[in-house]
Amino acid sequence: MSALPLSGIKILDLTRVLAGPLSAQMLADLGAEVIKIERPGGGDDARAFGPPYLVDPEGKANNNNSFYLCANRGKKSVTVNIASTEGQDIIRELAKSCDVMMENYKVGDLKRYRLDYESIRAINPGIIYCSVTGFGQTGPYAPRAGYDAILQAMGGLMSVTGHLDGEPGAGPMKVGPSIVDYMTGMNTSIGILAALYHRKANGGEGQHVDVCLFDTVIASLSHWAQIYLVNGQTPPRRGTWGNGGMPAGVFRCTDGELMLVVGNDGQFARTCAVLGAPELATDSKFLELQACALLFLAHALCLNRRRCSHRARDTVNRKLVFARYFAMRNARFTSDFAKKIALSSQTARRPPSFFVNLSGMLNVKENLAGRNTICLFLRRPQRQDAALFATSARVIE
Repeated sequence: MSALPLSGIKILDLTRVLAGPLSAQMLADLGAEVIKIERPGGGDDARAFGPPYLVDPEGKANNNNSFYLCANRGKKSVTVNIASTEGQDIIRELAKSCDVMMENYKVGDLKRYRLDYESIRAINPGIIYCSVTGFGQTGPYAPRAGYDAILQAMGGLMSVTGHLDGEPGAGPMKVGPSIVDYMTGMNTSIGILAALYHRKANGGEGQHVDVCLFDTVIASLSHWAQIYLVNGQTPPRRGTWGNGGMPAGVFRCTDGELMLVVGNDGQFARTCAVLGAPELATDSKFLELQACALLFLAHALCLNRRRCSHRARDTVNRKLVFARYFAMRNARFTSDFAKKIALSSQTARRPPSFFVNLSGMLNVKENLAGRNTICLFLRRPQRQDAALFATSARVIE
């Protein structure tokens, strides 16, 4: 097997908590040597973000909690007090032989220790220096700290997430995981990889990579933000209703819930047949299925396209028609249901509707089949083993 693509790349990781450590972990998974710097005593702040914590063979908890473990696989860990002169000398000495240095301190903090980009570049001109912050290196908000939940609110993500207006619990809602941190970690990796290529293509020239949570969350709104840029109207929250196809949403079954998306008219006809209601496929109220990708947007903007042009209450009623059929079946019906829809056409395939809880996701064999790097296991002598999720990007030989 060939060497991993980042073999030979050495990274000095001064980042803490989630976004930066996730990026460094991704690069380690791709073969880079990552030296993680932690504070003496307490270590990375993430070590305190528990429980749950791992326990040793005697059942005693340690500081390896779930939050820390998710972002620090494959690294060498060194404790250094960067507030001391000796610690600063250690960092500079390490930086001399590194290809990349990563940090997520507030803008200007490391300058007082002569560990900022200009100081490090003076001793290693080819270094890729990556700063991960809440609001970037420039602008009026640059000095502010950044937190995932705050950026979900400030960046508009919460405004388009949550139950539909008028439903119980309606209003802006935070996405469950720290999704802005995670996406920022991915953008950080992209920036570092681009800078490494730039260095190779331009005679060894280093760069300062600036990545922030605020830019990331705004860019992540994608087609939602584009709606506003096109027509100046804020798209409404859709709850669990999908962005394409109809019916699309969470349906309650006798023993749980499942997420279903029917993406085109052919799938719609087969769905109706599998549910034992083929007559719905020719019902005039349900024609032109693909137009329902703009389900509530169409209503909000007063579009007039047959099945999607009905008022919101009529749309909800149509969903209730399907809900009645799913309510008579259990969630295990999902896999057979998906297979029947897929096999009923030689050319049409649709993804199965997975269970909507984590235990369901981990127990669906199809999620892991042929993907033996999805779930890794950290073997630790004299300590409890830990299951970890691998980086989603893989290099196939």
